[in-house]
Amino acid sequence: MWPLVSTLLTGSLVVSLEQIERAVRDLFLSHRMAAERAGAASLAAALAYAGIGRRVVCVVSGGNINTAPCLTKVTGNSTHSG
Repeated sequence: MWPLVSTLLTGSLVVSLEQIERAVRDLFLSHRMAAERAGAASLAAALAYAGIGRRVVCVVSGGNINTAPCLTKVTGNSTHSG
């Protein structure tokens, strides 16, 4: 797969875990979408590098998320169980 993908990519972007967690939270609160951290990484990068002046498409995936950690990230309350 890498030989094909490498011909289509011109670079990569790096974001922090905090930026990814913020994207998970924003997706849930603004759009009611549950996404895993890996699934929200593209949104985190798009938000972090919004000033680069290009059109961006984010593939958001990963509805297979454990609800307790998700609620902790969304609410900031670590007392959820589930």
